[in-house]
Amino acid sequence: MRGSIRGPPAIGIPYPQLSHDCIRHRSGDPAVDEGIQGLRSVPGNGTMPCMSLRVLTRESRLPFPAQMVWDWHLRPGALERLLPPWSGVEVVHRHGSIGTGGRVELRVPALGRNFTWIARHQIVEPGVAFADIQEKGPFHSWRHTHRVRPDGAGCILEDQVEFAPPFGALGRALMGARVERELDALVAWRQQRLSDDLGRHALTADRPRLTIALSGSSGLLGRQLTAFLTTGGHRVIPLLREGGAGIDWDPGRSINLKALAECDALIHLAGENIAGRRWNADFKSRLWSSRVEATQHLCAALATAPQRPRILLCASGAGIYGLHRLEAVKEDSSPGDDFLARLCVAWEAACEPARQAGIRVVNLRLGAVFSGQGGALKKLLPPVRWGVAGPVAGGQQRMPWIALDDALGVMHHALFAEHLHGPINAVSPEIITNAGLIRALGRRLHRPTVLPLPAWAVRLAFGEMGEATVLADSHVLPGRLLAEDFPWRHRRLDDCLRFEIQ
Repeated sequence: MRGSIRGPPAIGIPYPQLSHDCIRHRSGDPAVDEGIQGLRSVPGNGTMPCMSLRVLTRESRLPFPAQMVWDWHLRPGALERLLPPWSGVEVVHRHGSIGTGGRVELRVPALGRNFTWIARHQIVEPGVAFADIQEKGPFHSWRHTHRVRPDGAGCILEDQVEFAPPFGALGRALMGARVERELDALVAWRQQRLSDDLGRHALTADRPRLTIALSGSSGLLGRQLTAFLTTGGHRVIPLLREGGAGIDWDPGRSINLKALAECDALIHLAGENIAGRRWNADFKSRLWSSRVEATQHLCAALATAPQRPRILLCASGAGIYGLHRLEAVKEDSSPGDDFLARLCVAWEAACEPARQAGIRVVNLRLGAVFSGQGGALKKLLPPVRWGVAGPVAGGQQRMPWIALDDALGVMHHALFAEHLHGPINAVSPEIITNAGLIRALGRRLHRPTVLPLPAWAVRLAFGEMGEATVLADSHVLPGRLLAEDFPWRHRRLDDCLRFEIQ
């Protein structure tokens, strides 16, 4: 039996079909394996040396050279890119790398609490196989071996997980089959993301690797962007208040221009969370300071530096077009006149000193970034799962959005597309409404979504912030990305939700 996983066809990047074999169980004893499938108990003294082991093996053919796939896995950020957004697993500490036999400590949520999982890396065969071996964690034993072997112009990637559930026979009876199902879904998801990331990096494989300074590196978008770029062979240096392993930066006050001069590009994502709390005069001032004033100071400093990055990608927002726009808007449309629109206009204008100094500036007008790990989508999941969600204020308001991996792809594209400058609407081509989003989440989670939330309740709870985010209605189109034939991975909402939510 063989199956396949497919995503939507992409423009510009071949979207590979991943072929997978079925789960194979092995006891470790060839004589036993010949006549027995799956797990069997061993009578006698109660010990189960090899028979307690369960094995899941899955193969995928990737249209990329084996060495390229091997190198990707050994670079910093690979594990972060291979943790599904619905898993809740987080990297806590790293000690060394795969190549040096290092260790990684993970935080794993389960049964209402967080568990520590420590795994040791081991190179089994250089250029061919490495393994992650549990030293501390929820399983009695765990070994995940990754093998890469050439196959024509591409390669075969094999994931083999050998594990023994905890609590002996009881654990095997209660957890074995469920763990295998979840592992199978996990491996399939990981191999799909790997294929997507390699496809994007393949487009610029003949270009020099970049050194990139990054502000906002601790946020969801910044963390995933760092992992995505470093697995592609680029070097990412965060801008940090404490300096340390990054570039010293005190927003609005000082920046280490000498360290910044070594960078090819600067990606500026830092800023107070727009939806972090109800807006009042003090919080609006913090929003303005963290975006406009910090960017003004940063770009003025860049303009005075004798050596500087060639490229500046600066975050902005699709809210620049105003709260209510009946007509479709593109990058050349006029801005709105509410607070959020004025904030975005000033934010983009703050980049002018860098532009005048000859730096190529791209303003990324981001829609809501959809990820199961955080942001608007994650906030919607609990009420939908509880069955208490429904359309807000009638649900007809349109909302610009973009899948997390496509937001990363837009930034990667903008780094290398030397003709691009000025504003880019970083939003999906598919127009969705609030009601459409809630219904799609309900379908994905198999929950009813029939409890409406009136507009007055949003205004009462969130004030102006709710008006500018939840109740805003704008039809924003990615005009320049469509003209560029940008290769979307999740241009449709249903596909995005299938990838981000289990």
